[in-house]
Parts: sequence; C-alpha cells; structure tokens
Amino acid sequence: MSLLSAARVMFKDGDVAGAQDVVRSAIELQPQRPVGIAILAMILSESGDLEQAAFQSGRLLALAPDDRQYRNLATSLALRRGRFAEAEQLAEQALRVSPDDQRARCDLVLARHAQGKTTGGLLEYAAHVATLRATPPPDFDTIEQFNTIIAESITEMLADDPGQGAGTLVGGLRLDNAFDLPRPLAHALRHLITDCVGRYLDGREPARKRARYGITAWANVMEAGQYERTHIHESGWISGVYYPKMPDLDRDQDEGRLLFGEHHFGDSVPALPCLSILPDSGQVVLFPSYLYHRTLAFSAQGKRISVAFDIAP
Repeated sequence: MSLLSAARVMFKDGDVAGAQDVVRSAIELQPQRPVGIAILAMILSESGDLEQAAFQSGRLLALAPDDRQYRNLATSLALRRGRFAEAEQLAEQALRVSPDDQRARCDLVLARHAQGKTTGGLLEYAAHVATLRATPPPDFDTIEQFNTIIAESITEMLADDPGQGAGTLVGGLRLDNAFDLPRPLAHALRHLITDCVGRYLDGREPARKRARYGITAWANVMEAGQYERTHIHESGWISGVYYPKMPDLDRDQDEGRLLFGEHHFGDSVPALPCLSILPDSGQVVLFPSYLYHRTLAFSAQGKRISVAFDIAP
C-alpha cells in the first residue's frame, strides 16, 4: 500500500493527525506531485483547518494552474472562509479555462450573490426551470400507460438487485443506469427525454450552441421518510427529472417537493432564493445543471419513482 493510500485509510478510520503526518511524508518524497498536496488540502478542509487547507490549495494551483478540480477546491475554500471576491475571481478563471464547468458556474453564483452583485440571470428560476408534461413515446397510447410500465420495470429491476443506492440518497434505492431497462423501454425513455429537452431548449440561447449532446440517466425509488441531499450535477449541462410515479401528496404541504436553491455551505455563505415544485406523475422538470436542488421527505404511503438525467455537451 502506498503512503497516500495508507493516509486515506487512516483518515477514514478517524486518525486525522496520523493521516496528515503520512501525507506530509509523501509530499517530502515527491514535492512536485500534486495529488499528495490535494489529499492534504482535503484532509485539512474536512478537519476544519480552512486556512491551512487554503494554503495547500494555493500550492496546488501553482503546480497545476489549469486543473479543474484543484481550482474548484480553491474556490470552495474561499467560499467557506467568506472570501467571496476571491471565490468570484477563481470561478471566473475556471470558466475561462472550462466554459462547461458546472461547479465553477455554481460557485460563481454563490460568490456574486454573497457580495450583493447581480448573477447575470443565472438565478432566474422563471427563465431556467421548466415543468413539462411528457408526451407518450411511440408505441404507447398515453403517458399514463408508459408511466405504469416503466415504474413497474424499475421496481422489478431493483427487487432483483436491492443493494443499489447511495450517493446523495438518504434511504431509497438507485438504478445506476436507467438505460439498462429492457431495450424497448430504454429506447422509449430516451425518446421521451430527447423530446422534452428539445421543447425545453426551443427558443433558449443554448439551443443554438449545442447541436449534439449525450444523455445519462438513472432512476431513484423512495418511500416515506426518504429524501435526497442537496447537490448539483457537475457532469451535465442541462439536467432533468421525469416522474413516472408520485405518491398522493398534499399540495398545501412541503412534503415530497423538489427544492431548488439550498446550498451545502451552511451559514458561511448567504442563503440563495429558493423555488419548490411538487411534480405530478408524467411530468418532467428541466433546469441548468449548476442549480442546487434536493428532494424533501414525505410521510404518505406509496413510492416516489423518478428518472433523473443529464444532458452533457
């Protein structure tokens, strides 16, 4: 086992001081190797030593100034330390290098909002978040028919492999690749997503810039008390969620809603404006991948089955 691998294990087991010592030893052996410094910066960050983490992050950028992950780490540390002007500058630099960097775009929104600056329309939910009624794919008479069939197929696949799930889910199960569904359903799902994305992009500025794109999709199944933590989709450009099945929820309550705007920085970064949506079965919600979003738990009986997807340039 390498020194850096040993340090990861030690940190995971709670030996923070020991992990730091091992990583520093690895850095002394190979001072020009960025990965050791990156691990040390992350350990320091997780331990709450933000100033030292930021110092190590600066060393990283000196070694690899165009590395996307290292610049995003530096931006995140600037946000956590309340250095919002610095975070804005770092995010802008990252976007000049990688214009499709969704983490950098998200951090730019946070940094500008924290300073009371305009976000250039990036937080205009009315312009960027759309709820569409899905149309039935070919060979299906109604969207209700397709909803029922795909929800049953997702449930059956997860029944055969109930161990799937993790990531941002708190409880619930995840089918990592929704296109692993039986071929006719996978083809119909791709058609449904492509149709909704085309309708979403119609008339929007990005539509003239992206003639071709790839699609990744995964399915989540949640029951009462389960939810998904706040996150963005760093590998996407446009993201969306199709809802084959929703439990019977009270529209006057917050339960089961899709909530936009809650970031994970806590009190160190001012709160963003929020938008909540309670979708119906057969609806698709589309939005830019840089927007923070999460789902709220619900107490009703029944399953909440969704298919999330990313459109990647």
